[in-house]
Amino acid sequence: MNLHLLPADNKLFIPKFIEIAKSQPFVQTNLLLCYVCELDISGSALQFASPDLVINTIRRKGVNRVIFHSLQPQAFSLVKTIKETAPECRIDWVYWGESYDNSSSLMGEQTIIEYIRERGVPSLLSFLAVKIKLAHSLIDYRTSGFRSMASEIIKYIDTFYHWSQIDYEHIKRIFRHSQLKYQMFFYEVLNSQILDNHIIERELDCMASDCIVVGHSVSMRNNHLDILPVVSEFAIENNKTIVCPLSYGSANKKYVQIIEKNLKRFPKLSYRIMSKFYPETEYFAFLLKCGMYIAPGRGSLGAGNMISYSMAGRIPITDYKNTVGLFLKSIGAEVLLYKNYKEIKTFLQNYFGGYCEKNIAVLKEYFSSANKQKCYENLLSPI
Repeated sequence: MNLHLLPADNKLFIPKFIEIAKSQPFVQTNLLLCYVCELDISGSALQFASPDLVINTIRRKGVNRVIFHSLQPQAFSLVKTIKETAPECRIDWVYWGESYDNSSSLMGEQTIIEYIRERGVPSLLSFLAVKIKLAHSLIDYRTSGFRSMASEIIKYIDTFYHWSQIDYEHIKRIFRHSQLKYQMFFYEVLNSQILDNHIIERELDCMASDCIVVGHSVSMRNNHLDILPVVSEFAIENNKTIVCPLSYGSANKKYVQIIEKNLKRFPKLSYRIMSKFYPETEYFAFLLKCGMYIAPGRGSLGAGNMISYSMAGRIPITDYKNTVGLFLKSIGAEVLLYKNYKEIKTFLQNYFGGYCEKNIAVLKEYFSSANKQKCYENLLSPI
């Protein structure tokens, strides 16, 4: 018997997972609980997974495998409780791109300088190199506790479910978990309905072809401040518009103001801060038609945007340390990886508005219906 522990506050993956799981032949051997909050999802109220309920369910139902969909911090104590009270129970992990890197390694220099300003590092530290070194230490210290807790939990994981072996190898390397197994899994091809319908016309579409979309959320890890000067230079010279989607993620109004202030430094620049939250279909219909999408984050940021953009026959730009970009390259898709910010302008000059038929074929084969069915069978089958 399998027990799935779901972060039920997620409205993107989990409702679809429940819907598909119920249609599979192994539905009777899979139980669902949520471990973040009690919500009514897809018409089925999921019971909150308190430690007592989880252990009682494991014992009463003969559960021999617990599958965590995402390992959010709320799950850490549950993993430990399961291993202490039911050590024979196997624990698996469906990975959602959680970052366990040292945070400073994900940030560009200008982003780190802004981090210093925001937290009021004393002005006595006048040497920039000293400031940046201190900021690296400060940022990593703030995340070291989380990473330490995660390392204690991840050692209990048997199988890592994800669509990218690049991320699997990365996690294995970070936590030195050589015994961690890999199994391919994805919930669904995001926005396949848009691709199949040749992209619907909506409010945003009228401006899409002349746009450069930078980043995907309100997060310093998008490194907006590092790449916007280079992208702005190209946009001004070529009469293009920069669009920064800043409606997804934490409600960090201060960061939105910082981005806008940065863009206003270029008086001739046409730009748009996308602070309104658009429906998923409308946002992706716009994204897939824009002249270029740049994912400036390192680590596993921007997966849905980059994969959907590539699947529409487009070629995204991203950092060479972005594991989604490395994944796309590993399966044969075209992706533009920059090692320094000056390369971005060259990519824009050579590839803006470009089309790549190969990307459609490569990604549709990888994220095919047949592969999706295999993924669900592997995840839901009893062991």
